[in-house]
Amino acid sequence: MEEVVMILWSLWKARNNLCWNNKQSVPAATLYRAKKELEEWRSANSGAEMTTAATKMIAK
Repeated sequence: MEEVVMILWSLWKARNNLCWNNKQSVPAATLYRAKKELEEWRSANSGAEMTTAATKMIAK
């Protein structure tokens, strides 16, 4: 599901870039950016799951 959301988000950003800045993106580049942004998002949020699990254990 995360992949689909990130692809849609990247498509939306590419569309806005075309509409507002008159810059066209290559579809492969848009997909590449979606993949990279998802990797970055997962990396930034990987610790959040551990923190949530630790908080639940402490609350018991």
